[in-house]
Amino acid sequence: MTSDPGAKSAEFSAEDFPALQDFLGAYFHEDFMDEYGSPEAATKQFCEDAAPEEVKQTLHEWRSLYAQLKGRPLTEWQATLRKLGGAWQIAALGDIVRVGEILAKHTGK
Repeated sequence: MTSDPGAKSAEFSAEDFPALQDFLGAYFHEDFMDEYGSPEAATKQFCEDAAPEEVKQTLHEWRSLYAQLKGRPLTEWQATLRKLGGAWQIAALGDIVRVGEILAKHTGK
């Protein structure tokens, strides 16, 4: 018996990611490209605005989400981020990695 390729996706629950819901809803809204210019700039602004513990929790949830979606198609990432309140139309999977790197840099991890 083979495993279901959609099984990873079925494990996702937005309620497990409250910090990401706050982050994506506030910084990756419909007009975030007009406001910030790039996903990197939006993430850096979040890191400047948020309390250190908030950034740390967001990084923890980002890494958890990444582990769940690693290797999944870009369309699945976009659908998941929409479920979390973001409107980001991801151009490349590298952008996802870069957001995590910026969060990590600001937490020292």
